Amino acid sequence: MMPVGSVFWHYTYEVPSVQEKIITVQEWQPKAGIKYNTEGVMTIDNADQLMLITTEGEGFLNEENFLFQKFNTRDIFNDLKINGTYKIKYYGWRNGFNSGFPNILSVEKVINENGTTNNKYGDYFGVKLAKE
Repeated sequence: MMPVGSVFWHYTYEVPSVQEKIITVQEWQPKAGIKYNTEGVMTIDNADQLMLITTEGEGFLNEENFLFQKFNTRDIFNDLKINGTYKIKYYGWRNGFNSGFPNILSVEKVINENGTTNNKYGDYFGVKLAKE
């Protein structure tokens, strides 16, 4: 019953919500729920544990999704550079009730990458110590 319900939800609500938008990347930050442990250590293993924040203050997830056949979170992370402006395709809505955010499906077009640098893996992935 669960797979049938998931497919129904996907085609009824998620597919019709696919949209395109032009965004400027402000930063990548750990998703809500990823916290420091008691020793002050946070470990980020993969790109779907990060959230993209735009200069307009909007948040976008970058998670894999079987029904949309999206399995390239690391590629999208590499493509969306800080201070760059891009046209993205995404699905979903911002839902404060369950801390839901739209999920990026693809980078459709590079608008402006002047003044950007490649994302540095060490800044995002691995063990992070709490700021003192």
